[in-house]
Amino acid sequence: MNYKLLFLGLLSGSLALTGNSNAQSLERYRKLKDTVIVSQKLGYNKRAEIIVPAEYQNGVKQNFPLIIVFDKQNQRNYKFILSTIDYLTATEQMPSSVIIGVDAGPGSKRYLETQLSISDSAGLGEKNDAFIFKELIPMARNEFKASRFTALIGHSRYGYFTTYLLTRHLRELNAVIAMSPFLEQKKVNLSDSLVASTNAARLPHNVFFRYSVGNDYPQVGENLKAAKRSGQFKNSRFNISGWSFPQADHMVTPGLTISQSLYDVFENWLANQNKYMQMPKIDQQVTNSFNNAVKEHYGVSIPFSIGSLNGKGWSYYNEKKYTDAVQAWQNLVNQYPNFAEGYLNIAKARQKLKLPTEQAIQQFKASLATSVIWTAKQKEGLLAEAEELTGGK
Repeated sequence: MNYKLLFLGLLSGSLALTGNSNAQSLERYRKLKDTVIVSQKLGYNKRAEIIVPAEYQNGVKQNFPLIIVFDKQNQRNYKFILSTIDYLTATEQMPSSVIIGVDAGPGSKRYLETQLSISDSAGLGEKNDAFIFKELIPMARNEFKASRFTALIGHSRYGYFTTYLLTRHLRELNAVIAMSPFLEQKKVNLSDSLVASTNAARLPHNVFFRYSVGNDYPQVGENLKAAKRSGQFKNSRFNISGWSFPQADHMVTPGLTISQSLYDVFENWLANQNKYMQMPKIDQQVTNSFNNAVKEHYGVSIPFSIGSLNGKGWSYYNEKKYTDAVQAWQNLVNQYPNFAEGYLNIAKARQKLKLPTEQAIQQFKASLATSVIWTAKQKEGLLAEAEELTGGK
C-alpha cells in the first residue's frame, strides 16, 4: 500500500470549492471567503477570493506559501490554474499554499492598473504596486496565514505588470509566472530592466521567473532567450526560463505554461522531500538539515507535505522500525498539529514498543476535537481505532 497517498484517501470528495456561477471541486483546497478590499492606494474596491489548503486552521501556528493569481474574472484560465495547483498539491509535488484570486478593477480599470504613469499619465500602475505590496500581501500575512514566500501569476497585461513588479521587488518575491507578457511600453523596456535589476540585486534567496509567449508577442521570447544565451543575466540566484509556442493563441498560454512553471519553482522543495523519504534513518539533526536546505534555497521555511511525512512514518512501521516511526510521526505533528491521526499513529508504534500510549492518545483526542481536516464520519472512524487500540479505556 502506498501510505504516502493515505492522506489523499481521507480527503477524497470531502472538500469543494464553489464559485458564484460555476462549481469546481478541488481535492486539497477550499474557498475560505470572498472579500472586498477597500484599497486606499487605488481609491476603489478590489474583489478577491481566498483559497486555503485542507490543513489550514485558525489557532494552529502554521503558515503557507502565498500565491496571488490575477485576473480572476477570466474564469476559464483562473479555474485551470487552480486545478493545476490542486493537482500538484494532491500528488505531493508542491506544498500546500494560500491562494488569492484577484479580480481586475471594473470597466477600463484593468488597463489603467497595469499601465505605468510614465507611459500614460492616467496609468495606475504605481498605485497598483502599492496596493499589492502595502495592502494585499500584508493582509494575506496578517489574516490568512501566508508566509514570506510570495509568488505572482499574471497573463497578458498582468503578465507585463507582474514582470514589472519583479524588477521592483526582487528581494520580496520568490517567483513570477508571466504568460503572454508584452515587455515594452512607451519609455519602458522590461527586458532591459530585468537584466539591470537582477544583476544589481543582492538576493537573499533564489528568485524564479517563468514566462511564455504564443503567436502574440514572439519577439519577447526571442529577446529574453538571447539575453540568457549571451550571459547577460549574471546573478546566480535569478532563475529565468521560458517557452515559445509559435502557433498558440493568446488565451492558451496559461494552460500550456502553469504546470511546468510551478514544478520548476518547487522542484528544490520536492527534491529535498524525496531525499527525506529515502533516508534510512532520521533524527532531529537530519530533520533540521533538510529544513535548513529548503530555507536557504527559498529564504523561508516550507514544511514537507502531510502525505509524505505520514508516509515516512508508515514505511518505518511496516519495516517494524517502531522507534523510527515514532520519530517520523513526531516530525509530522510538530509541523501539522491538527493532523490528529499522527498522534494516533504514534500510539500504535509505542504500543508495539510496549511503551505507554496514554499521552499520545490524549493528544490525539485533543487534536481531533478541533481539527477541520476530517469530516464527522471520518472522526468517528478514527475514534473507533483509538478505542480498539486502548481496549476502550
